[in-house]
Amino acid sequence: MIRIYKADWDGAIRDATQAIKLKPDLAEAYVALGAIRQHKGEMQEALPDLNRAIELDPRCVEAYFNRANSWRAAGNLDRAIEDYGRVVELNPLKADAWARRGLLHLRRGKEAAAQRDFARFRALDKARATTLEEVQAIRISRRPEE
Repeated sequence: MIRIYKADWDGAIRDATQAIKLKPDLAEAYVALGAIRQHKGEMQEALPDLNRAIELDPRCVEAYFNRANSWRAAGNLDRAIEDYGRVVELNPLKADAWARRGLLHLRRGKEAAAQRDFARFRALDKARATTLEEVQAIRISRRPEE
């Protein structure tokens, strides 16, 4: 854990890999390894670890959330939307998943779906929802007039 706080990603990867060797059926170890790779900027490399975590525990919210983040970074918005959807299905109180899926719907031009997700996000996290609404207002104001 200390390696993560020090941003010693290679050392943290070694530690997580060792944990997997000791307990290869522990989904959380694969989630940790995937998250470390993401922090290191290795979004694609995190996918096999997160896939394995989901194989071991199909109800592991953090594995789906982190995998959605990797898909989003890779530009695979459909798969990211799908995984954020699984997150909110498993844990409807995970505000970040509602917000991120809403932003992806917005990028896809699906305004109604985005607004539904933003409404859920607002209901769960009023403080951050205000910031999100401000960002949306800025984006809308920058759109060329039709």
